[in-house]
This record gives sequence, C-alpha cells and structure tokens, in this order.
Amino acid sequence: VILKNILVVRLHFFAPKANNNEILSGSLRGVENFHVREALQFVADRKADLLISFGGHRAAGGLTLKRENFPSFMEL
Repeated sequence: VILKNILVVRLHFFAPKANNNEILSGSLRGVENFHVREALQFVADRKADLLISFGGHRAAGGLTLKRENFPSFMEL
C-alpha cells in the first residue's frame, strides 16, 4: 500500500528495454517523507522474483521487470 501511493503520484514506464517486448523499464519520482530506494528494496526483499533490477536514492529510482510481473507490481 505504501509503494502504491507513490506509484499513483509519479510512475513512468517507458519503451521496452533493448527492443524486447517482454522487459519493461521505469522510473519513479518520490514525494516528501518517502524514500524511493527503500521502497524498492522492500519490494525486492518480499518478492525476490518480481524485479530484475532496481536502484536509486531518496527522491528517485529506477527499475526493470518482466512485462508479465507488471500487474503484480502494481498490486503491492
């Protein structure tokens, strides 16, 4: 629920990575009093197979995941 709140505020998914329609890359922009990188780490710790990669800092982050995992990611 916490991560979903930030996703509603500012989530950008852009062109599939490396011309592969099965992989999505995206970026997040944070809101005040919310640490984007820690939120992504929280997801990775609980759903190890959901994200391919992620990184960032307090105010912004990026992630890569399989297209098939996108609905599950948005339900967190």
